[in-house]
Amino acid sequence: MSTDVFGVLRPDNSTPIAELMLTAAVTRQLTLGMSAIIDATGHTRAQRRRWQSITERLGGTFIGVECVCSDEEVQRLRLEGRSRGIPCWPTTVSWEHAERMRELWEPWEEPHLVLDSAINPSEESLRRVLDLIPDEDR
Repeated sequence: MSTDVFGVLRPDNSTPIAELMLTAAVTRQLTLGMSAIIDATGHTRAQRRRWQSITERLGGTFIGVECVCSDEEVQRLRLEGRSRGIPCWPTTVSWEHAERMRELWEPWEEPHLVLDSAINPSEESLRRVLDLIPDEDR
């Protein structure tokens, strides 16, 4: 499968184009008065601030959630044992990729919720996120 989509997508610009597309989709959802969940790494402060700014300008409530796994062995086993199920994509990413992404992470300075999947059961994590959603947004 070619990575050249319409002659535009290249290895050097795929990340900014993906962020632009995600941000545009979120903006459209919010403009229509719908909720949006951004399930992405958001590994830079600039990305997170941009999403928060757009959400708040459009009258929404931005809830930042950082998901971590404090047990590196558990995280590695989960990563290596998963299957993303996305057609034409690799089943998973390598542990080396996960380590590279960790190096790119810019710490979150704004108040946000941190969920640790090595400690918190998924049901508890979901409850903690839902508890932060204002009643008028449910």
